[in-house]
Amino acid sequence: MTFPPSPVSHTIDVAKVYSTRSEICPCNGFHTAEIHNRAVVTMAEHVVMISGLVRKDGLCNSNAFGGNRLSPRKCPHDIDDRIQVRISMDQWTHVVSKSSYFIVIHARLIDGALDATVGGAGVLASPTSRLSTSLQGQLSTFELFAGGFSGWTHSLRRLQQLGYSFRHFVCTGF
Repeated sequence: MTFPPSPVSHTIDVAKVYSTRSEICPCNGFHTAEIHNRAVVTMAEHVVMISGLVRKDGLCNSNAFGGNRLSPRKCPHDIDDRIQVRISMDQWTHVVSKSSYFIVIHARLIDGALDATVGGAGVLASPTSRLSTSLQGQLSTFELFAGGFSGWTHSLRRLQQLGYSFRHFVCTGF
């Protein structure tokens, strides 16, 4: 009889997969890391290959979660900061070309390159590449039939804590 993983071990397993790490090791199947985009190596119709550096000091880097290490203490592989990353043309157009830093999520290491085009992988803008100045004026949002307790409402509260100004209208029904 097999037992399902405990909620704590399941949470740690998820954190291992999706936490931004400061190293790329072939021992792991998938990788999430912040990359400093250095140069485009090749650009084809659907795929872009870039060379970059794994960022060691990024805002999102995490080597532990809840007192548990997310990576082995020592790996026998020679780990290099330089890495090639394969991304889709859409990922290039909408995220990577906009800033010199980006985060690759759940990418598979294939032939020495992180592949962000495989199922479940993707790219995000790095927190360092986001707007550093506050938006001018107040933003307005409108929610229909949510009752004011939706996920969007909670997101807006967090954005307000970060200094963004919102006028939020809620319509609970007619």
